[in-house]
Amino acid sequence: MAPSDISNWPEGRVVPRIQLNHQSWKRGPLPMTHRKSELPQKRCAACGRPFTWRKKWARVWEEVRYCSTRCRRNRGQAE
Repeated sequence: MAPSDISNWPEGRVVPRIQLNHQSWKRGPLPMTHRKSELPQKRCAACGRPFTWRKKWARVWEEVRYCSTRCRRNRGQAE
């Protein structure tokens, strides 16, 4: 019985959403298409630590100055 044909399934039985190949776990993780060391870096204006580019900063990377929300909140305070 195919998982998409749920009309004949008994009540309360869970329908499998994903069917994995039984040997997919042997291959290991997929290779990365980029290297993290090649991502652009900046120094945090508050703490001075280096931080790397993140996908969520893609549109505003030129405006990003702080490595975290904590540093952004404490930007005026000396450590």
